[in-house]
Amino acid sequence: MKYFSTIFIAVLYFLVSTSFAQLPWTKDANNPVMSGGTAGTWNRHVFMPCVLYNPDSSRYEMWFGASYGPPNWRPYRIGFAVSSDGVNWTKHATAVLEPDSGEWDESTLQAPVVLRENGEYKMWYTGWSPTDPAGGIGFATSPNGIEWTKDTLNNPVLKPGTASWEAGGPLNCTVIPAPGGGYKMWYASFNDQTDSVQIGWASSQDGIIWQKDSLNNPVMTGGPVGDWDDAFVIPAEVLFIDGSYHMWYTGMRINTDPRQIGYATSQDGIFWNKYDDPITTSSPYSASDPVLSPSQGHWDGNFIEGGTVMLVEDTLKMWYGGGREPTGTNLWRIGHAVAPYIPVGVDDHKFFDSPEDFVLSQNYPNPFNPTTTIEFSLPQSDFVTLKIYNLLGEEVETLVSEKLSAGKYRYEWNAGIYASGLYYYSLESGNYHETQKMILMK
Repeated sequence: MKYFSTIFIAVLYFLVSTSFAQLPWTKDANNPVMSGGTAGTWNRHVFMPCVLYNPDSSRYEMWFGASYGPPNWRPYRIGFAVSSDGVNWTKHATAVLEPDSGEWDESTLQAPVVLRENGEYKMWYTGWSPTDPAGGIGFATSPNGIEWTKDTLNNPVLKPGTASWEAGGPLNCTVIPAPGGGYKMWYASFNDQTDSVQIGWASSQDGIIWQKDSLNNPVMTGGPVGDWDDAFVIPAEVLFIDGSYHMWYTGMRINTDPRQIGYATSQDGIFWNKYDDPITTSSPYSASDPVLSPSQGHWDGNFIEGGTVMLVEDTLKMWYGGGREPTGTNLWRIGHAVAPYIPVGVDDHKFFDSPEDFVLSQNYPNPFNPTTTIEFSLPQSDFVTLKIYNLLGEEVETLVSEKLSAGKYRYEWNAGIYASGLYYYSLESGNYHETQKMILMK
């Protein structure tokens, strides 16, 4: 007997992202495009930029984290700057959002995320205090981007969770208007057991009252041990382009810099596929590759962090934070980079143009509950079936039944309606037929 359920198919590595493997980011020759103030000033170090283009004033507007630097880095504040071209910036003389003594954000205000809707500015920011190091994400509004009013009634609007992966508290987020209304937020949180950082998501109708996705969170974790992002994954920007979600995120290896910037795509904002360059892949499964890295010997030679990505016509623009330690001093500044955007049709499923062999990989995770990922490679175009069978040999799901071109594919199977036990998945293409075992453990 066949059973049918709704299966989310996270089709392949990067429907739209394939072009980024071939068209890398180019750092601006004018970098850094913004430096901090003189030693001892409140904005000696500048980092975590958020940039908007204001069509009413025909200018770019930036909000950024700012710090005195060593030996007393905190309190962090949020500064403001404007530019006619996104490269040459004029900073506002004073901070536009300050910590409040005795409050939950009294030592840190950083990672601003700003949207402008109907002439009103809305900001989500990360804050914490020495007495409440887990902190949270706050909300503020402004009529002009400079004079801000915090929502003292509801702040912080996103608090630490009870699950271990987010009990250490949120530290950065990105927010976009949701298709159909409301807002979507992706946020990073510390795992209080492992000190790793993972990404969750939440939704809201008003940007103040948020509902976390308790079923799927965290929606992105670090890579395999030894991969460049095995410890930290922190969202920098999410854009909804051509029917897909695109995320740029900061990643870091366990106990080591450099921090680098990675890229992932998703059809629903929940199941994410990290960018993976087939030339440099170090793992056959969930390996990934950064798309922007420090430039050795330059101002951003030690580490970089994602900030804002903006699509302007056929060009992606990124503003990011970076630093180096030539004399033991972390001097943080802000850089700019660009990449051409060439959309790829949603029916273009190829990850490799021409894999050498048929491969049906072991599913991961395994054992699993309730979702697992199955990958396979096709060296030639042919009709393909990928089916799931139970221990009795009964077909329970058909994941694929169509003609596919040569390429590497990834599919998710949600076994939420099935009982624990041993299952088989079988791939057929022409004369090729292979079967693997997997274990559903609830």
